[in-house]
Amino acid sequence: MRHAMRRGIRAGACALAATALLAIAPGMASAASPVFGIHTQRLNNFEATRMADGGASWVRTVFEWRDVQPEKDGPYNWSKFDAVILHAALHGMTVLPVVIGTPDYIAKTPGRQPRTQADLHRFQLFLDALVHRYGNGGDFWDALPLIPYTPVTHWQVWNEPNLHTYWAGELKPKAFAKFLSIARDAITSADPLAKIVLAGMPETKAGLPMSTYLKGLYKVKGFAQDIDAVAAHSYAANAKGALATMRKERRVMDENGDPDKPLWVTEIGWASAGPKNHPLVRNEKGQARLLTDSFNLLEADANKLRLGPIFWFNWRDDPAPEGAPDHFSRHTGLFTADRKPKPAWAAFAKEAGGDPGSGQILPGTGDLGLGGLGDLP
Repeated sequence: MRHAMRRGIRAGACALAATALLAIAPGMASAASPVFGIHTQRLNNFEATRMADGGASWVRTVFEWRDVQPEKDGPYNWSKFDAVILHAALHGMTVLPVVIGTPDYIAKTPGRQPRTQADLHRFQLFLDALVHRYGNGGDFWDALPLIPYTPVTHWQVWNEPNLHTYWAGELKPKAFAKFLSIARDAITSADPLAKIVLAGMPETKAGLPMSTYLKGLYKVKGFAQDIDAVAAHSYAANAKGALATMRKERRVMDENGDPDKPLWVTEIGWASAGPKNHPLVRNEKGQARLLTDSFNLLEADANKLRLGPIFWFNWRDDPAPEGAPDHFSRHTGLFTADRKPKPAWAAFAKEAGGDPGSGQILPGTGDLGLGGLGDLP
């Protein structure tokens, strides 16, 4: 009875919050100052403190199916994501999960989408379990009633489906729209208040440019009703290029009868090192300058863009394993791999209205791995 009552109270509170969020969602996009988030795959207690003090309101992280269910039809292991959700909640930050990462027993290349009816059903079961754990009234929150109740309210389904890196077969918007609809059904069946953020996509020639892909999505009947926000990855050679990307995506939305829906920046970033002559590679000072310039331009255009949260990619550098090719994205961190702040971190905190603090961040429990709720600090 207590369990049901607590769920009811929380559901009511979340419903009120969701109603308020819906009322201000376009307002969020038209607010004078956007809110800021950071993408990370690791979040220990010390990192979460530094991140929140620095002004981050959101944490974006990849919830990989293969990490949770490594064995076919086997049990779910939530320990990795319990830690992220816990530390974010304790520091007042909201988590945006990116749901991706097909296990190798389903896709020949792990990370590509499930394609058979049986595997799509497995994916829906995973989504159902995921939402019932971390969403409104989730088991995670019932198990830890004393921590701040911060359920996941927005779910980003997949990542960059306009690139072959994340999508098997032809890059057809219609195919992704069908996949998205299947995922939305599973998520909203588990939590009717849940909101769906479109997979973030770059405006790139490496696959299909996002603007071209987005036009194709809007041609699919029902697509606009399946998403509550559009997301872009505004990588560009300079800050003006990043803004131009967002303006292009906004035009596509407006031209397709979706003028009030928020447009989120779920990835933006430049590297402080990396492959020579890469257009997104600078030095540490250049990285900080581009962060400041791009955030200022986006903020100035927030009303016209109906801009939602802006997420910097990435929190910490992630060096390539020995023998693996380097990539610019491994050097986009606001901190070095050993947790030392770069100038870009002070720039982020200034834009977000936070305190950057000083010195290196200590390692903590989020780096060591947690065995489950029983081991949570």
